Amino acid sequence: MGLMAESNHNAGFRELIPELKTWNDGKGVDIETWIGCEGDHKHLIGYARILWPDFVEHDGCIFLVESMDEMSERNYQSWLAKTNGDKKRVEAVMNHQHILDIFSRSQS
Repeated sequence: MGLMAESNHNAGFRELIPELKTWNDGKGVDIETWIGCEGDHKHLIGYARILWPDFVEHDGCIFLVESMDEMSERNYQSWLAKTNGDKKRVEAVMNHQHILDIFSRSQS
C-alpha cells in the first residue's frame, strides 16, 4: 500500500477511534499499533462470536440462534403476518441487533 493510501486508510480509523490521535505524545499511532498495545486475544475470541454467530434455519429463513427461543414461533408468525409473508423482512427484524446493546456495560 502506498504512503497516500496508508494515510487515507488510517484517517478513517482516527475519526472512529479518536484515542489514536493522543498516543505517542500526541503524534498518534496507526490502528495496528494501537491494537497491539490495547488489544487482548480473549476479546478477539469474544468478538469473533459476534462477527461469526451461529445460525439456524426455520421455515426457509435463516436466524441467529439467539433470536430463536421458546417464544420464537409465535413471534415469527406475528412478524410474518405483519409483513404480508415477506420472509426477508421477518429475518431482518428478528435478527436485528444494536451494537450499543452488545456493549451496554462498556465503560467507553
